[in-house]
Amino acid sequence: MKQGLLTEGDNPLFHSIAYETDIQQLIDHGYLSPLRSKGGKEKIELQGVRTRRGDFLASDMEQAVQKNDVTEKAVAEIIDYGRDRRAWLIFCVSVAHAEQTRSLLVEAGITAESITGRTPKPQRENILADYKAGKITALTSQSVLTTGFDAPHTDLIALLRATKSPGLYVQILGRGLRISPDTEKADPLVLDYGGNVERHGPIDRISTDSIKSGKSSGDAPVKECPECFELMLAGLRTCPACQYEFPAKDKHDSHASNGALLNSQVEPEWLDVDELFYDIHEKFGKPPSLQVTYRCGFETVREWVCFEHGGYARQKAVM
Repeated sequence: MKQGLLTEGDNPLFHSIAYETDIQQLIDHGYLSPLRSKGGKEKIELQGVRTRRGDFLASDMEQAVQKNDVTEKAVAEIIDYGRDRRAWLIFCVSVAHAEQTRSLLVEAGITAESITGRTPKPQRENILADYKAGKITALTSQSVLTTGFDAPHTDLIALLRATKSPGLYVQILGRGLRISPDTEKADPLVLDYGGNVERHGPIDRISTDSIKSGKSSGDAPVKECPECFELMLAGLRTCPACQYEFPAKDKHDSHASNGALLNSQVEPEWLDVDELFYDIHEKFGKPPSLQVTYRCGFETVREWVCFEHGGYARQKAVM
């Protein structure tokens, strides 16, 4: 997650990549759980929070989470969203913040424990065993449980912190991606109080280059529903959670654009295709289509070939 591919650099561990897949494909085929996310009514105000070594300075961020009772309000919201969920992981800013969050949960009647770098190993092992056995509902954490921790029944993740690190962001959300064959876990919920989803974008769009550089590529194409705070791709007109209809935007702009006006004016970008995948794509009330996925290095390009549709869609498929 820091140095890049195991096939790169001096004396690489491997010489070639035998097989590649991506998160969306693994979700489609049932190997990972589909995540959904909400921005949270309360947000950590990051104005004035300094950056050190590529991420937000912990001491500044700890002050930020205490402003306007953000932690208290966020915990109340986590409890509300977590009523129908079995296992919660809450990622905090510092050791003190993790212990504070745990205390707020316990005061509200939630069985909760805190694990940090200071937790003795025997105690940590007992806490994790109880969490996996369902004896503990919530774990608060600081700087641990992001890697090497496997609890497939986890169905709620709360980020009570912000991070500029795409690698850390991927690792945190990865705790909720694991499928749980023994329990019902349809849609693990991510509650983001640090603007991380909007900062980094969908987890399956994080590239190796962005992890190596510590920066996500461009603005994340994500927006928040004003009614239920669901986070979704910016292009959607209807919220998938509450069916809120976003108003149509005025397409006029006060500035002239130097972008292409016609498709023929766009300079094509040629990519080497490493692998092809074919799947039947079915949508309720619509004819099926063929989904073609092109694997081009670490980039995935998809297109839909609509042989059974009518009009231009079929003409384009035949061509």
